[in-house]
Amino acid sequence: MRSSIIALITDFGTEDGYVGAMKGRILTLNPSARIVDISHEIPPFDVRSGAFCLFNSYAYFPEGTIFVVVVDPGVGTRRRGLVLLSDRHVFIGPDNGVFSLILKEERVQAFRIREEQLPGEISPTFHGRDVFAPLAAWKGAGQSIATYLEPVGNPESFWEDPKELDAGKWQLRVLHIDHFGNIILNLRRKDLPASGANIPRKLEGKDFVIQRYLKTFGEAGEGELAMMWDSSGFLQIARNQGHAAETLGARVGDPVILTLGASSK
Repeated sequence: MRSSIIALITDFGTEDGYVGAMKGRILTLNPSARIVDISHEIPPFDVRSGAFCLFNSYAYFPEGTIFVVVVDPGVGTRRRGLVLLSDRHVFIGPDNGVFSLILKEERVQAFRIREEQLPGEISPTFHGRDVFAPLAAWKGAGQSIATYLEPVGNPESFWEDPKELDAGKWQLRVLHIDHFGNIILNLRRKDLPASGANIPRKLEGKDFVIQRYLKTFGEAGEGELAMMWDSSGFLQIARNQGHAAETLGARVGDPVILTLGASSK
């Protein structure tokens, strides 16, 4: 059974009524829509945070869920609006990199939204309400939206693969810094070989070296830094009951060198 859920991620906050306007538009066009708020607290204009929030949540939603992601500093410019179709889900939003991790993880069909074909007036500053919400509502109601779509290739992506520098040594980058200050790196556990030298032994940044590899936060002493795999399978640097990024002065995009080793068991 396919879902009729429309799940929203924005950087709108909740104090100005922008989220309410999107929901009202969806419910006017599709009164039976089930709207889920994933987050409206993405930092303003932070496309990478929006992409990470989507990646952390989408796989746990039922088949057929429609994700509308509006973190859109280029709204009203020549940037494209997109609809992405995977085997299980639908993704609607701007073509600005907000779907980068979806494109890395999923095989999708990509379509440009033909805004000129949409009925009604479109505000150049609120495509969330006037472009993305209607398409989600119609799609969720089982209506065809093919008239408003055109196949495209090469959606925007900020994803950068890790670079192997030498045997057992990789250059990574800071992909994201989460609410707790954990430093998420662009390496997933499943991308390492299943056996052999596949245990993180050392992470070196500009002004730090981390050599503790643990399974979870509580294994570290309070305030201690360690590396571990996060709940989505990314390698991270965490500080137990502290803010790792502030402690280390880390920023998104910073290079980090990883050294791998064999298991000690």
